Amino acid sequence: MRAQAWLGQGQTALATADLERALALSEVLHWGGTEVRQLYAELELMQQNPKAALRLAQQALEAAQSEAQRINALYSRGGAWLALGAFKNARADLEQALTLHEGRPRFQCVSAEALQARLAMTPQ
Repeated sequence: MRAQAWLGQGQTALATADLERALALSEVLHWGGTEVRQLYAELELMQQNPKAALRLAQQALEAAQSEAQRINALYSRGGAWLALGAFKNARADLEQALTLHEGRPRFQCVSAEALQARLAMTPQ
């Protein structure tokens, strides 16, 4: 959660340190890896590394076990596709995430507003 807060504040160095620790813990505990990879994807997007973001978001999507995890992974993968100029793929992921979202509260998944904002950046 702290890494997510650092990302929200644009503190990429602090987010990186927390995400590295979280990833190491998730591998030992076999818990939380989906969330960590999705947040790492967002960090990579902030640092303008869309290929790395795409890889991490795909890993998060493959490991997703809940709708909230799937929504988050699709949001990040859509952002990576958007950064890579693959607008059709971006739109498909973001529309799917919005469909899954269906008014779900912010708890544990990105907001509908964040999904809509990212979707608005994709040409139709």
